[in-house]
Amino acid sequence: MEKVSDAQVRQATVFNDQAIQLWQKEKKNEAIELWELAVEKAPKVAETLHNLGSAYLYLGRIEDALRCFQEATENDPELVEAYAKIGNIYQQKGDISTANEYWNQALQIDPSCQEAITNLEQFNTNRYDPENIPEYETPDNNLSSSNKDSSLITSSNLTLGQKLVGGISTLLGREKNTKR
Repeated sequence: MEKVSDAQVRQATVFNDQAIQLWQKEKKNEAIELWELAVEKAPKVAETLHNLGSAYLYLGRIEDALRCFQEATENDPELVEAYAKIGNIYQQKGDISTANEYWNQALQIDPSCQEAITNLEQFNTNRYDPENIPEYETPDNNLSSSNKDSSLITSSNLTLGQKLVGGISTLLGREKNTKR
């Protein structure tokens, strides 16, 4: 690839700034044309690649966005926002494992990256939603009538951990001790 001159980088930066202004004025197609021109002039400017990728992502051009974000991270391995957005794209594609890797990579660069934190929390909530854990009742055959009601694992007085321990114990046929 041909070396990019400082003048080309400056021109690409001007195109990038103009594209941002057009985008804010809702002239999205014109903005994309300028970003594409900026990338053509200076293909290694990560900020421009990131902006073009963000515009593509907004318009649903997922593969184009992914390509731009990947190129941006190749040119600037510290561009945390690009890693987070690559994670978002893989999440949209249903590849949660790869999404998780990119979100974690974003957090390695910047532990306060809110986009990655939010997505990882959402991912974990979807997989381990404590509200969707089935509640188990203790079988009647092992309970004395005096503690029958207080030993129900579904009691609202028990913590989630106690419910889980009681439910697992019940499933395994072991006596449970839910009182602490």
